[in-house]
This record gives sequence, C-alpha cells and structure tokens, in this order.
Amino acid sequence: MRDLAEAHAERGDADAARRIAEQRARADLLDEPAAIDLIRRCAALGDRAAARRAFDAHADALQDELGADPSPAARAAVAAALAAPAAAPEGEPPPPPPRSLTTPGTPFVGRDRERALVSERSPIPPAGC
Repeated sequence: MRDLAEAHAERGDADAARRIAEQRARADLLDEPAAIDLIRRCAALGDRAAARRAFDAHADALQDELGADPSPAARAAVAAALAAPAAAPEGEPPPPPPRSLTTPGTPFVGRDRERALVSERSPIPPAGC
C-alpha cells in the first residue's frame, strides 16, 4: 500500500495517495510509519485537522494497546503538519490577502453646504478642502 500511495503521489494524484495512506493507517493503528505517512500526506494537502486526527488515532491506539506514547518522529510529523498553512475548503476560493483598513478620502468638491456645516461644528479650521 505504501508503494501504491507513492505511485499516485508521483503521478500528481495527492488525493488518491492520501486515501491509500488512510486505508493503510486504519488497517493497523499501531503502524507508526503508516501513521507518519498519512500525517505527511494530509499536511501536503493543507488538511491540518486530518493530520491531527491521524496522529490522535495512532496515539490512542498506542496508549490503549501498549501503554506507550508516540515516538518523537510521529510527534515531529504532526508538529510540522500543524505548522503548515491550511487549505481552503473544497469548492471555495482562497481568502483574499489582507488589505489596509484605511481608505483614501474622497474630495469634498462641490459640497459647499456640507463644507460650511463641517466648518461650523469643527474646532479645527479646515485646511484647503
């Protein structure tokens, strides 16, 4: 299954590679290389939540069956996955980049009445409106 997942990944089908890795990891939750492979494939797709679930399933199985904790390699794989950028939900475009909160002002040209009102109410004299 590892080789099949790798073949899909090499062909550019990351989703198929992930599905194969999920099957492999579910077949034996104690299989650390399978868990790490799945965690990394989830991270490559930007799915941090799935990477975390894969790690948690592996850690729970280790604790339940052997009374053991995940290895440093498994912990490092999930830490790297959680640090990776998240993917946009399927079917949705990525969010736009953040923009400045300030907006350029608009000129008060031709608004004599409004300019006069502002001048009357403002403690600061208008500067070349």
